[in-house]
Amino acid sequence: MLLLKCEEDLLLLEKELETHIPLSLKVYGSLSKIRQGNPFHQEILVDSWPNFNAVLVRPQQKEENSNSDMYMNSYVYYFKDPTSVPGSFIGAIDWSQAFEVQGLQCFLGEVLLNEARLRHTRTEMTTLITFHQDKESCIPIPCPSGGEDVEISPLKPSHAELVDKTWTFGGSDCSLHYVRTCIKTSPSRCCVTRYSERAISWALTDQYEAIRMAYTLPEYRCKGYARCIVSSLADVLRQDGRPVYCHVEDQNEPSQTLFRSLGFTELTGGKLLWFHSKPDTKY
Repeated sequence: MLLLKCEEDLLLLEKELETHIPLSLKVYGSLSKIRQGNPFHQEILVDSWPNFNAVLVRPQQKEENSNSDMYMNSYVYYFKDPTSVPGSFIGAIDWSQAFEVQGLQCFLGEVLLNEARLRHTRTEMTTLITFHQDKESCIPIPCPSGGEDVEISPLKPSHAELVDKTWTFGGSDCSLHYVRTCIKTSPSRCCVTRYSERAISWALTDQYEAIRMAYTLPEYRCKGYARCIVSSLADVLRQDGRPVYCHVEDQNEPSQTLFRSLGFTELTGGKLLWFHSKPDTKY
């Protein structure tokens, strides 16, 4: 795999990937973050250039992330031709660390599982529904009906512990660092009570520019705060010329209903493959 560093090459790749949205969404979003200062310390590899088939985004090799930090040891991929996976692609993943791999082409799951068996590494794999909102389907930002005196603002680093505590995959030093990095470097929105500056509902975006971690405190649910926050964040992304998308678990029907009510539609054939390893547990 070849490392792309030249700004001109990165711009050409970004324009090419844009023509392959939605399947290239994860890599496209990563490349955008890299060109915005690279706050997540990622790098882009291709199997050949300029006529490429495979693109892999991975952590910069000079970065010394924790071996247990799955959140920062994150990879995303895109293939023009999914029937051809170069051997160098699998070799570009550091299997000695805890890591995750994400992409909207689920065929790679079997390739990764086979490699994990050869390496005797325990892994977990699942798929999530991908929702996308285009310009024509967006709706005006709805007003919450909770009656609270609130304002909409970006999340602050001081909110990181609360967001991490309520996140399904939070609760560790690595996850807290990841949440704090997302808040500091990427668009987010929250409803904050004016009298206490307490965040009661929020959503943020990650290193792939996907909306995630949408959450409302239990006592404020069913009052429209989540619809307001997600719609406001989607508007920020859209005004910046970015795609608006997210991933939802199959069993999370409330979130699916939320996004559909805001004009998001499910991408046919665009499920997210989420594969992650735990190299400290062998079999």
